[in-house]
Order: sequence, then structure tokens, then C-alpha cells
Amino acid sequence: MKRFAKYCVLLMVVALCLSVMPAYAQNVEVGKGLSLAFGMYRPSDSDIKDGLGSNWFSANLSYKLSETDKTESYVGLGYIKAEGKSWTDTYEVGEAIVTDKTDTDGHIIPLTYTIKTKPQGMSKFYYGGGGGIFFSKLEANSSVFGKGDVSDTLFGVNLLAGVKFSQKLSLELQYTRMLNDVKVDEEDYNLSGLSLSLSGSF
Repeated sequence: MKRFAKYCVLLMVVALCLSVMPAYAQNVEVGKGLSLAFGMYRPSDSDIKDGLGSNWFSANLSYKLSETDKTESYVGLGYIKAEGKSWTDTYEVGEAIVTDKTDTDGHIIPLTYTIKTKPQGMSKFYYGGGGGIFFSKLEANSSVFGKGDVSDTLFGVNLLAGVKFSQKLSLELQYTRMLNDVKVDEEDYNLSGLSLSLSGSF
């Protein structure tokens, strides 16, 4: 499954690159600037929300590779931080009562390529898509069982839509679909989710 997901992302990135190559014959503006976005990421997997929380912090730094009248292409580096949760369990061990406190945490580091398209006659709105590699780490710290973590490399694709309030400020909604899962104690969990962010360019 991981090999198939990897090939899907690679083929998608190649297709996106090929789609913008003809634009270089049309006076493309290259490397025009940086964009910084902050927002919230909401996982779609109910087990992930139960264990790590529903409202994750997200940040993304993007560099504009090229721009035409209709499209913009970006490479981005992000950071998504889990909300984290804490709970207490009580166990009977013989005649003793043992209380176990567990804290969870996690993060995702996305490295992505994205193309945004401007609909004709609608300069304030845009939509697009892309994909990339997502480096994830999930952690649990138990007062009884100790600390454990799981790291994995995920492959994903995204779809997005946004509105520009000005040349430098925009609001963006994005859905990210992870093509492979994180395995924790022989169970599979998916880190796909929906994000809403406010972006500023400079």
C-alpha cells in the first residue's frame, strides 16, 4: 500500500509540473515571494480525535515558484501540532489500586507542492490541489507503562479553495487525504483532515 501511495504522489507531482511547463513560454513571473499561513487542522478519523484531540494548530510557509494569468505554483513546508489529551485510568493489581495518568501528543511536518487556479472573471477566488510527503510522530506518556512514540512517513494529496481579501491576505480551506496509515499497536489510524487558515504574503 505504501509503495502504491508513493507512486500515486510521484505521478501526480510529475503531472502538475508538466501542466505548468508550457507557461514558461508566456512571460512567467518566477519566485515572486513567500506566504505564511496559520490556522486549525481537524482530523477526520474519530479514533485520532478521541486520542489526540479535534483541534490541531497548523502553520505553513510557502514559496511561490511561478505565476501566470491563471495559475500559481508553490512549494511549502508546514507544521501541524496535535491538541493532545490527558486521562486517568484505575487498575486493580492484586489488592492494590494503581492509578495511571496518560498524556498524548503528536505532530505532522508536510512538504508539499501545490498549484492554485484563478477562475476567469473571479479574481478574488481560487481553487487548486497538490500533494506531498508528510512526516508524522505520535506520542503517549503513561505514568505506569512509560513513554512510547510512533514515527512514519505518509504520502498525501490535497484539494483547496480560497478567497483573497487583498493582494497580501487570504482565507483558505483545504482537505488533505493521507494515502497510507499510521500503525500503532497493530491498529491502523489515518491522519487525513480539514484545515482552515489565514495566509499573508510578503
